[in-house]
Amino acid sequence: MTYRIDEINGIAQATPTGSDIKYLCQQGLRSILTPQALGLPFLSPYLRSIGSDYRHGANFATLASTVRLPQTGLFVAGVSPFSFQIQLGQMKEFKVKVDELQHHKGDNALGGRTFWVLNLTPIGCYPAYLVELPHESSDLDQFGCMISYNNAVVDYNNMLKAALAQTRKEITDANVVYVDTHGLKYGPKACCEYGGGIYNFNQQLFCGKIKQVNGTTVAGTACEDPQNYVSWDGLHATDAANKLITYAIVNSSYFDPPFPLHHYCDIQPIG
Repeated sequence: MTYRIDEINGIAQATPTGSDIKYLCQQGLRSILTPQALGLPFLSPYLRSIGSDYRHGANFATLASTVRLPQTGLFVAGVSPFSFQIQLGQMKEFKVKVDELQHHKGDNALGGRTFWVLNLTPIGCYPAYLVELPHESSDLDQFGCMISYNNAVVDYNNMLKAALAQTRKEITDANVVYVDTHGLKYGPKACCEYGGGIYNFNQQLFCGKIKQVNGTTVAGTACEDPQNYVSWDGLHATDAANKLITYAIVNSSYFDPPFPLHHYCDIQPIG
């Protein structure tokens, strides 16, 4: 089962086939909202071959994709086969095709000169992790997030920031910007799930799924007020949360080194 998007409410609805899919990702995804804030149209998905418009770029992201090959992980059900390496290969293939169409001679470099590298968000606040990962009540902070896991994220982000600083020294003709999304606190209750309780998360029944439980048909459905939630399905942010993050990004609130994007672009409201 896959998802289609209610573009008015930004809510994913289950659909039996992928034939009517516009975006295989949550509408509020930052990669979709950021172009809108910059006054650009939504980026067409690379995997949609009909009716796409690549004049402003392409979206290579795919729902439930992993950085490494999806062989191991906390959640193995429903993982996309399009891992990061495959998406990178698709991007390279796309670039070659564009060069061929424009009769330009391609080379081995991708040609990128400005990179935004987003750090890890506080996974210790994810409802899915709070349900599945072992922890004691003493390991929870004032927001109900796991301190030990978030400390590990902070350590990783510090190493990432240092690595990017070194990269800037080695590649002097590139703009490598570290984007801090960890500074935003995530609420620990999922909007679109089944299970109730503190976190409203059940690994056996994800958002949009339908199954039999004790002889009764149940479904992972969306809450009626997603604008009041930060977590959509226990792992991903809601449209409302992604808008806050996108505004912070485009207003340069979390850039290192400072990158005054609003000096170069006319920032637009996000619908």
